[in-house]
Amino acid sequence: MFKQYFGIITLYFCVGLNPAQIVTFTVISGPDIKTLGNSIQDKKGEGLIFHVLDSLTKNPQTPNLAKGADGKLYTAFIKKNALYFSRSSDGGKTWLANDIFIDSIPKNKTNPFAKVNQLAYTVCNKSMNRIYVCWSDAKNGIKNNDVYLTYSDDGGNTWLDRILITFYPNHKQQFMPRFAIDNATGYLYFLYCDQRNFAKGNLTDVYLAVSRDNGTTFIQHKLNETAFEWKNNFSLDKYFSLVIQNGTIYPIWMQPDVKKKLVIHATSISDAVLINSMNSEKILFDKAVKHIYSAQTQIDFNQNPGAYSAYLYKATEPSFEMLVKPEVRIKSGDRSFTLDFEKLKLPKATYVAVVYNNLGANYVWIQEE
Repeated sequence: MFKQYFGIITLYFCVGLNPAQIVTFTVISGPDIKTLGNSIQDKKGEGLIFHVLDSLTKNPQTPNLAKGADGKLYTAFIKKNALYFSRSSDGGKTWLANDIFIDSIPKNKTNPFAKVNQLAYTVCNKSMNRIYVCWSDAKNGIKNNDVYLTYSDDGGNTWLDRILITFYPNHKQQFMPRFAIDNATGYLYFLYCDQRNFAKGNLTDVYLAVSRDNGTTFIQHKLNETAFEWKNNFSLDKYFSLVIQNGTIYPIWMQPDVKKKLVIHATSISDAVLINSMNSEKILFDKAVKHIYSAQTQIDFNQNPGAYSAYLYKATEPSFEMLVKPEVRIKSGDRSFTLDFEKLKLPKATYVAVVYNNLGANYVWIQEE
């Protein structure tokens, strides 16, 4: 698994897009998904988004085939609890006699997202001769599905150990990824569902992650304005697509509205909008303040009007979760709560305190020393 790679540092930044910076519009809604095809046909003249949607009604969502600079075709796929790679030198007429193993996929029959995690996506950076593969699985447990990336620089013969794209220390569900590359810049884009912003339940958001340094760092942007409850009986995976054309990113997703009617949403985003959104992030914690473990550790933050609750997590232990501040409804302003580690009977260690409020989840590290 590319043991010659050392010292790869992956960084993550989470940014909420300002609604004024991104125009998300309802494309089509209908109580019966089977009626969507005709509706899309009527609107095909309205641009690329409708063309993509029209193709989705006729063809099931399938993994990407990537084409290299030398004309070879590359693909990755999941079968028998493993991720495999194959390539073709004759335009897809023949493929490798023996598929190349990339990584194991945990066998979790009770994983609620196993069905929508069945696909792997392949893209190629032709200028670097690098092949990328993206997928999601429950390596860290069925309560902690994540989205991963790997790549090969030797035509797919050997692969880098998996990179976690969706790092967030409260260990919630991230699943159903789609993956695309801007061939002009080499930037990588990942569309996926994410439950990081909610302490309990199945409320879900749609996120777009971007890497502008070939898969070393990732910046994550929330796209949807209203969260929706994930239910496996909805066909949300069919209308979930990511297209890059002429430097514009086109994410498409479907979610139920307040009346539980399925609605397709889409938007077009420029990379400049994503970059500018970095300056609009709302600050809940003062990141300059260091929190060191003590018997009573005070956590200060700035609360918007509404309810909040607080939990403790350990970044390296997905199974650890502790409610330390039940939901409290307050007005805006500076707030604080005290973590009594003696009363909680928690030994000295590094913890993550997460505050959930109407902005989502915000966290601060509590260092051991």
